[in-house]
Amino acid sequence: MKNKFGYTLIELIIVVGIISLILPGVVSVLFSTIRSYTEVLIIQEVKRSGDNIIDILDNKIRSQVWGIYSDSAALNEVCTTRSGSTTDDESAPGILYFRAANGNIFFFVVNNGVLQFSDNGTLVDLTNNKVAVTSFALSCFRRSQYNPPLVSILFTVSQQGSPTRAEEKSTMTYSTKIKLRQY
Repeated sequence: MKNKFGYTLIELIIVVGIISLILPGVVSVLFSTIRSYTEVLIIQEVKRSGDNIIDILDNKIRSQVWGIYSDSAALNEVCTTRSGSTTDDESAPGILYFRAANGNIFFFVVNNGVLQFSDNGTLVDLTNNKVAVTSFALSCFRRSQYNPPLVSILFTVSQQGSPTRAEEKSTMTYSTKIKLRQY
């Protein structure tokens, strides 16, 4: 009686054939999973940055603003009404300067895709280097002297750099209105 200690050539050819049929499918699934994961990470970073910007702007503007001005010297107040008349005009979008209860003037500005907050001349970055902020606009609106002003915020957050593949690009536009409490 003979002992078999190996595989025949036919068995090896069948195994190699089965592996060559299964391997491309496994590799394809692996690469699509990696691409999807990368896309989710990019979208997640852009959304997280946009949500963080909205939270910071909402917190600072809603709870700290006592006056809104069109100039850094806080001389030209906007979002006011004269002698109780109603105005539906929004202030021109651009840099709005806000006066806090302590008298400090602060504002928000975009420099090279980075949203910055300035309080007493110190610029603080509100975004990281992974995203870029574009089309940043602030404006205010007030219907009457009895209604508090509404500050409109509009901006776009996109992935920093220039990805070559479409699935690696992500851009989100944010828009909100904030009603002032302390006005």
